[in-house]
Amino acid sequence: MRDLSRCPVRVAAIAALVCMLAAAGMATAQLDKASLYAGDPALAKVSSHLLRARALADDDQSAAQIAAAVPSLRLRAGLPEVEIRLERLTPELVQELRDRGLLVDSFHLGYARAYGRLDPAALDEIAALAEVV
Repeated sequence: MRDLSRCPVRVAAIAALVCMLAAAGMATAQLDKASLYAGDPALAKVSSHLLRARALADDDQSAAQIAAAVPSLRLRAGLPEVEIRLERLTPELVQELRDRGLLVDSFHLGYARAYGRLDPAALDEIAALAEVV
């Protein structure tokens, strides 16, 4: 008959190791996204796939190269499709988004959402708005 008296210790050790590896992976992901902020804390509001597209665009990558490197990115007419979430949305803020480079396809004032296409270089301008969450 097998001695199972040490089994709970092994299970606890394995569980602790799994938790440590998961925490290390999460910390690495956070560091990776933080490296894409380029020193701008407002960019913490921006999804990591858009930040990667921005970094690639800064490196003079073409839209096709960016699309290949960031498969989760949806491009239309060579620009990423974006959803901008805000604390509140007014017609004046919609115009402000347009002025900062968002090609607005649609928006919903009640849900405080704007949808459109945006040059990745303009992410800084949009993220800098206090109403953007």
